Amino acid sequence: DERIAPAALGGDGSSLFRRLLLDQCQTAFESLLHPQESAKDGDDEEARALRKRKALGNVKFVGQLMVRGMLSTGVLCACAEQLLGGQEECPEALESLAALLTVVGPAFDVRGASNLPKLEAVFARVSELTGDPAIPPRLRFLLRDVLDQRKAGWPDQPRVAQQAAPMRLEEVREQRAAEEQKDASRSW
Repeated sequence: DERIAPAALGGDGSSLFRRLLLDQCQTAFESLLHPQESAKDGDDEEARALRKRKALGNVKFVGQLMVRGMLSTGVLCACAEQLLGGQEECPEALESLAALLTVVGPAFDVRGASNLPKLEAVFARVSELTGDPAIPPRLRFLLRDVLDQRKAGWPDQPRVAQQAAPMRLEEVREQRAAEEQKDASRSW
């Protein structure tokens, strides 16, 4: 890309790289909110899955840029409001909003943060959407999960990640042997 070449040549490369990165993020975010024409070769489902994966990845990346201070809370509120308003044109908008709020919530949903009233308004709107029967149940529950995480103080890991991983057969046998040994010592 000809826009990246000057950054590689030197000069004020870090600020140019940052500008290019932010421009790419803005372009990707704006393309998320525009409806796509359907695929002509019958790969509609695959195209939708790819679009959804890209949208979620881009929004999470933008969220990480916000957390790292490269984007302001004003941009956060503007993005959230655009995602809330784009739900008719873009089916991925609400899922992307949930991903964005999950990433940035712990950093920006704090007392004394600038734009907290705007962020509160976003969460109020999300709360309204959880009761809207026009929203698919999967998205309503996803938004409720975001509100539950907020209510719990934004725990570090989602509940799914905190669950125990499946045990290997060897571990199950060791655990069973330990339990049997414990039971045998109690029976004496």
